[in-house]
Amino acid sequence: MPPIPFPFPISVGTDICKISRIHKILSGPRAVRFIRLILTDEERKTPRPYMTAVMSQYWDKISDPVVAERVKAKALKDSAHFLAGRFAAKEAAIKAHPHRNLTFHKIIIKGETALLDYPGGLPRDPHHIENGDSSAPSDSVPQQVPTKTDELKGDTVLDKEALYAEAERKNHPLFISISSPPVCIIKGDYETGVEDQVAMISISHDTDYATATCLGWYHGGGKGDLTSPLRRASEREWTVEREATQRNLREQGRLIRTETERRRGERGERVNRLMSPFGTRKVVQYLDEGHRERLERERLQREQEQDEDQRREETEEERLARDREKEINQEWNRELGPRSIAQERRRKQIWGEAPRLEEGKDTKQEDDFYQSEELWEEFRKLMKPDSENSESSEKKGHQ
Repeated sequence: MPPIPFPFPISVGTDICKISRIHKILSGPRAVRFIRLILTDEERKTPRPYMTAVMSQYWDKISDPVVAERVKAKALKDSAHFLAGRFAAKEAAIKAHPHRNLTFHKIIIKGETALLDYPGGLPRDPHHIENGDSSAPSDSVPQQVPTKTDELKGDTVLDKEALYAEAERKNHPLFISISSPPVCIIKGDYETGVEDQVAMISISHDTDYATATCLGWYHGGGKGDLTSPLRRASEREWTVEREATQRNLREQGRLIRTETERRRGERGERVNRLMSPFGTRKVVQYLDEGHRERLERERLQREQEQDEDQRREETEEERLARDREKEINQEWNRELGPRSIAQERRRKQIWGEAPRLEEGKDTKQEDDFYQSEELWEEFRKLMKPDSENSESSEKKGHQ
């Protein structure tokens, strides 16, 4: 026979956390990020020792460095103890509720006194009150009642009669205690109809470790069919809203396309519509006055560019002519052979003495200069190779 299953819908979860590990995280640059990961928004509103972890940089402003270091060390120690306990408690709560997909932000660790303002909970036998009756008259309520600050502190010992009287006045369940130990509040899920529930939690610290044990229970998978109509209604509302949004987007797109086509028509840049799906034949091309003006401007610009190209081509021809003349001079120089500096200077001097007449005037003087026999004789001597000049000079020397 199979073993008899556990008869109660409860489960236990436990976890352990090393305090020095949390202390190292709080001492680093990721302290604020770690606190936001572990604690919910509601828990961070409660004045707790973890606040000293994110304010530890202000302890350095104390004038005495020894006192500042001591205060900072104590603040980080208290913060590490507190957050290590909360980390272990939430891990234990996740293990104690395997049927729920829980995260750190779906679990709230608070004192039991915080349940005075919390809707719902588990009622306790009203006869648990010592030396009192739950139906006490309202005029017998003491003046001392728990304030919001007392509820947030969690560990404050409040007046017993005042607590129960306040709970009775607000018609809250008497799920409270005097020492206000921590309790675990599991947030519900609206989609599945699961309500918020309370689980028992126990946190303990010993040397460098913090341990926690959670006792969870299973109270069903939600309201079932009661939430199905709500879910279908919400889905229907969401579908209607989505369709309306899509219609608005389509209408906006149509207006944008119409405005774009109108502007293109004004500029004379209407897009050519294609008759075939492959875009092989143009059907119509619309040209208005503005388009014609633009074409005329483009034509004038092309003509100007052609003129500039032509001027650049003429300049190129001149450059080629100069290069050709330079090549001819170099070839002529190679044929004549090397000359002395004095011969080259004299050649330039001869050509420099030639008269240069203005265009349109008598050129007889210039012609007479170039037809002079003495000039040509000297020029021929200069144009002879250096070897011949040296031989002639040697013959003259021997003579």
